[in-house]
Amino acid sequence: EEETIIRVGKDLKGKGDGDEVIDVKGSVVMPGVVDAHVHVRDWKEAAKEDFTSASRAALAVGVTTFLEMPNTIPAIADQTTLKQRVELGEKGSLVDFGTHIGFSKETTASDAELNVPSMKVYMDGLGNEVEDALNRAFSSRLPLTFHCEDSRIIRRNTEFSHDTGDFLIHSDIREKEAESNAVAMVTQQ
Repeated sequence: EEETIIRVGKDLKGKGDGDEVIDVKGSVVMPGVVDAHVHVRDWKEAAKEDFTSASRAALAVGVTTFLEMPNTIPAIADQTTLKQRVELGEKGSLVDFGTHIGFSKETTASDAELNVPSMKVYMDGLGNEVEDALNRAFSSRLPLTFHCEDSRIIRRNTEFSHDTGDFLIHSDIREKEAESNAVAMVTQQ
């Protein structure tokens, strides 16, 4: 009733629009899926994907809610940008969505009051102040998600890679130790 499931069971009798019966015999019936890691590129990279195209793709495969990553251009790393982003999503998305806020040097204590799925910490962008930045992130009351890459390893490997523009070198620069070191830093906090 009014988009709310009010009863579950066999041979239920409803009133109004709830009387429609859909035969799903032989089909798989499951709740909508939540995709917690989506990159919508509205704004400066809208040609790659926008809220409408992302939500259409989601619906095509049974995703009814997605959570958007904040590494857009501009990045979603403050309350003003977050508000603008949510307004844009409300106009364009055909499914429910949430937007993570990015952790940055400008993140303030009041950001802990935001209604977001999490604050995303991109460790490869923390530079030499990793420990201080992680302490600030962990002092927030927001749930945290991490992009775990040790920027020191990436920087070292980039210097020695003689980057030829070959996309395959990406994995060499971001070797497994870049991730395992970053995960260790997070778990030691």
